[in-house]
Amino acid sequence: MDISRTAEALNPEGYLKKFTELNGERDHLAEKYENARIELLHLQGRVSSLAGDLNRMKTEDDNKIPIAVHTSAVNECRRLFEELKCRYDDERDTLMRRLITFEEERPTLDIRIVTLTTELNQQRSINKALDLQCSQLKAKCDALEKHLFDCESEKNTNKKQLADAMVFLRETINEQEALLRHAAGEGRNDASAAVLSASISARVKALTEHLKCVEQGAHQEVNRLSGRLYEQSAELERMKKTYENEINALNNALLQKQSVIDSMDANLER
Repeated sequence: MDISRTAEALNPEGYLKKFTELNGERDHLAEKYENARIELLHLQGRVSSLAGDLNRMKTEDDNKIPIAVHTSAVNECRRLFEELKCRYDDERDTLMRRLITFEEERPTLDIRIVTLTTELNQQRSINKALDLQCSQLKAKCDALEKHLFDCESEKNTNKKQLADAMVFLRETINEQEALLRHAAGEGRNDASAAVLSASISARVKALTEHLKCVEQGAHQEVNRLSGRLYEQSAELERMKKTYENEINALNNALLQKQSVIDSMDANLER
């Protein structure tokens, strides 16, 4: 056997073949080594990356809120949710009961709205008529006030004219009395003087009586006119106050009815 190996070793062709096989095996091993080295480097990189991720996850885990706190918060949220749910259910039930009651009362409310609307329109018509009447009465009151003013002016004018007439009558009487005294002073005894004296005396007496009657009648007329003016003025004030009170009462009634209708309309819309 040793001889055959030696012969084989001394054979150049066998040697070359063996050398070629060894070179191929070496190249294959070198390639496997290189691949193993590259894979090792890759694995080392992955290990480093995983180690970094592990450290980061540990850090994040240390910074996270504990699970017990999360659990407590979740339980509190669940409790609040249940509480709100119960409150919502109660409010829903209450609203449903109100809705049912309202639906039952709606026909009556509709009839009442129609009735109130009709009354409101009637009140508006009445109020409009009263406004027109009030305007007419105001115009009448203004006319009466002007008439009162004219009467007052006329009364003052008549008083002045009466005073002037009284002064004139008194002066006339005084003049006639002076003439009578003058005639009596001259001592005339003839019949014409006696007749003149008697005539003047009668005229003076008649004028005096007439003056008294005129003065008394004038005062009575002035007092009567003053009383009528006062009564008319008081009546005007009373009428104004009465109609103002009626209009205010009607306006308040209109506002109340309109408020009721608006409230009922709002309830219907809801």
